[in-house]
Amino acid sequence: MRVYAYEIDGAYSGWTVEAYLRQIHYSSRVLTKLKKSPTGLLLNGEHIRTIDKLQAGDVLRLELADEIGGEPPSDLPAEIIYDDDDLLVYDKPAAMPCHPSQRHRQDTLANVFAYYCQTHQLSVPFRQVNRLDKDTTGLTVIAKNEYVSSQLNGKLEKEYLALTEGKFAEPEGVIDCPIRRLNETSTLRLPAVEGEEGAQSAYTRYQTVAYGEVDPKKYPEGARGHTLLRVWIATGRTHQIRVHCASIGHPLAGDDLYGGSLAITSQQMLRCYRIRFFHPVREEWMEFSCPWEKEMVRVMGETSIPVEAIHFLSGEDK
Repeated sequence: MRVYAYEIDGAYSGWTVEAYLRQIHYSSRVLTKLKKSPTGLLLNGEHIRTIDKLQAGDVLRLELADEIGGEPPSDLPAEIIYDDDDLLVYDKPAAMPCHPSQRHRQDTLANVFAYYCQTHQLSVPFRQVNRLDKDTTGLTVIAKNEYVSSQLNGKLEKEYLALTEGKFAEPEGVIDCPIRRLNETSTLRLPAVEGEEGAQSAYTRYQTVAYGEVDPKKYPEGARGHTLLRVWIATGRTHQIRVHCASIGHPLAGDDLYGGSLAITSQQMLRCYRIRFFHPVREEWMEFSCPWEKEMVRVMGETSIPVEAIHFLSGEDK
């Protein structure tokens, strides 16, 4: 159970409970659940209806009941970067899907979160705010209740690191190209043209960080040159960064689904390394940065890109 309390400011005197809660961004779905609970909405300790009016100095108490948890628990490792009563931030490892599927029943981040709930005596379903591909590593936020989930949905600022093949002609650029699914049964995405059936708009901005080359004697196969990018996406399409980079001739190292070589790594070189968001309960901006990942650092070394190239990425620059 999660309890929130709000002291009513004079500016909201005379407002109905529902109008006030909508003003502070409670969804209709959450309001319905609160109304159904005998202790969901209390004003100064007494039950109140959503049509009743508020006065300055009133204390409105909301009680979000426990919910049925989700998947079977698994104690697979996934580092917790941040944790409070409302959300947590994982550093998701490679080769870990976020949600269970027919091929992945108990090795997903949802199973890891279920284990966390079990050890913390929580009953909370898995609500992931920013989903990552199975082989993409990095920071992802899990909301512990429906209110926080609705507040954060679509509002995370995310930044990625991508190690791509080849050398970019320009230090920065934008890829504005729709993406479509190959077919209903395939996970493969393709570049599309505007107006094409199934095409979804997709917008990616990138900035080059460093360029390096592998030793051709050690790695005679695959691409020789590699570029480390910082990437921002204005849309969150499935496989967006992977498809966009491949579409301009620079697939990700280790991403053979979109033409990347497996010569120096079999792990897709893409990482969500920074997230920033406004915490809806603490009412403050929060930022987490974690650029280092073991395999990406190793591969950077193989391409002669020094780890110092990402040192500044953990700082306060934007």
